[in-house]
Amino acid sequence: MRADNSHLIVSAARRRAAATRRKAASALRRMDTTGVVITFETVAREAGVSRSWLYDQPDL
Repeated sequence: MRADNSHLIVSAARRRAAATRRKAASALRRMDTTGVVITFETVAREAGVSRSWLYDQPDL
């Protein structure tokens, strides 16, 4: 019987999600500070995330 390593997958997914949120938040701060026009497209490009992911983040 194999060991249940699903907790490792869940943990990795949580770390990846947190890193993605940090990248988006950092991009927003940089863009606000420098006066760049903030749109879904420009934030996605600056942060290296997808627009569809951004649409699902109402707090950002």
